[in-house]
Formats: sequence, C-alpha cells, structure tokens
Amino acid sequence: MAVMDSGSGEVGAHCALHPALSASGTCERCGNFMCDVCGERGAQRFCPSCRERAGHSAFPLWRDTWNFSALWDYCFAAFKREWVMLSVAMLVATVLSVVANLLGKLAEVLVGPEDAFLLLLSSAFSGVFLQVAQGVIGMGMLRVVFDVLEGGSADIARLFSQFHKAGRYVVATLLGIVTVLLPLLLLFAVLSFVGLVAMGYSVESIVGGEVFRSTDVDVPAALGVFFGAGVLTLIPGLYFGLPLYLLQGVLTFDEDVSPVQALRDCYALARGERLSVLGVAFVGGLLAMAGLLACCVGLIPGLALGQLLVGGLYLALRRGSELEARPR
Repeated sequence: MAVMDSGSGEVGAHCALHPALSASGTCERCGNFMCDVCGERGAQRFCPSCRERAGHSAFPLWRDTWNFSALWDYCFAAFKREWVMLSVAMLVATVLSVVANLLGKLAEVLVGPEDAFLLLLSSAFSGVFLQVAQGVIGMGMLRVVFDVLEGGSADIARLFSQFHKAGRYVVATLLGIVTVLLPLLLLFAVLSFVGLVAMGYSVESIVGGEVFRSTDVDVPAALGVFFGAGVLTLIPGLYFGLPLYLLQGVLTFDEDVSPVQALRDCYALARGERLSVLGVAFVGGLLAMAGLLACCVGLIPGLALGQLLVGGLYLALRRGSELEARPR
C-alpha cells in the first residue's frame, strides 16, 4: 500500500513541486514532500519526477495510441496482481448494493398498500435512494480500480471515499435524465404515435388509450410499430447516451468537477470513441455472464475485471485529451 495517505501530511510542510499546496506525504525514492496532486491522492509511492526518471508510469495507455488488446493486457496483469483484494472490494460493494435495495424495499413494506399516495411516494424515494447508493458505491469501486491501475494497491477503505460526492452525482444524473433520457422517450412516443396513426387508428383513440384496451387491435402490427420505434430511437440513444457511461469515472477521478462540467467531460472523452465505450461495456457484460455460468463462483472476480476495463478505458481516453491539462 502506498505511503501517501490523503490528509495525513507533515504539519507546515509544502509540496516540492507545488509550493502553494500542503504536503500529504513523502516520495519513497527521493524523500521530497508530495501533495495530493503529485501522489494522486494516495495512489502513488513516488513523486512525478521520480516516476519519470525510474520509468514508473502511472498508466501506460494514451488516447491516441491505445487499443483494446493493450488495454486488456494491462488490466489483466493488474487483476492478477491484486485479484484477491479487488474481488473482496467488489464483494463488499455488491453486498452494500443489496443492503441498499433491501432498505428501499423495507420502506415500501412499512407503508403498506392501504395508502396509495404514500406507497407511490415511498416507491419513488426507494428508487432514488437505490440509484444514489449504487452510484456512490460504484464510484468508490472505481476509486479502488484507479488506484490499482495507477500502480497502487487495492484498498477496500477507498470504497467509502466518494460519499461526499452524492449530491453532485444526483444533480449530474438528473441533468442526464432531463437532457438525454426524456428527449429519447419523447422521440419514442412520437414515433409510436405516428406508426399507430399510419395503421388507421384515430388520434382520439390513441390519446385516450382506447386503442390499447380494445380487443380488435392488431397486436402483431402494434408490436411491430413499437419495435420499429425502439430501433429508430436506439440510434440517437447510443450516440447521446453512451458518453454517460463515463459519468461515474469523471466524478470519481476529478475531485472538484461540477455536475455540468462532468457531463461536458463525458462527451469530450467519448468524442470519436463511442464504439470503444460500447465494446468495453459489452465485454464487461460478457465477463459477468461467464462468471455467473461458472457456478456463480466467478461472478465477483468477473465483475472486478470488468470494472478494471472500465477504469482503464477512462484513463486511456483521458490521457492526452483536453481534460489532462486540468488539475484533478
């Protein structure tokens, strides 16, 4: 484990590279004081100068030169080095997510079905609580992954290092819903409406819902309309929605990024790399399925390796991008 521990620096000492910042540790090689920026918040044992001299690269892949083969090789090597603690961290994260889900369901059970309004309110609260809890836990897991990919060790305590960003995560998620999800749902509704009108149904019957309750409706044709609308919606959905897959990475990696800037960063990083994002997400899903099929014993390690790929993709897309020049 790196000796750098954010917030535990020498009293009155300042960073050798950034004199305006207080030191939070020392370089194991040269002994110079390091701030959180130099030590990458505890992930690095050496200062940037020593890492450069000794060939200690925090992460070797760059935006302009990376490929999936190199990403897989590096992430798999990191996984083999820290697979036990990464699996333990993923297991803890999974248990926390399950507990959050159970707490949300408990709120619905306590309300009971008698009061429909309270039940609806409780269901909405449970959904929001679960989304936020899983998001913050996912960011904590990414923090562990970033530490490993940047040469550090898997520290389970880092799972709980992102709770102070819950508010930013909520705002960024809501902005994503308003600017991306709702327009896509509206597009799907419009396309479905046009298709049903083309089938001969009146506007009044569609708007009033009679067409969905009628026994005379042509079910296969209606399903074909909805399927076609879904396919047409999928195209802009992938283009505008895939960058949001990087949102947790942006919020985790950058300590002071605002929700609006986080969304902008997602689209900046995904520019020209949307197929890469889709491919890594697909491979992560395959790893989880393969682990599940292996009598479930490989599910947790498979999820951990998948998270390493996601974290590695984020770091690769960031290095050499316009975001790299901005302090963390």
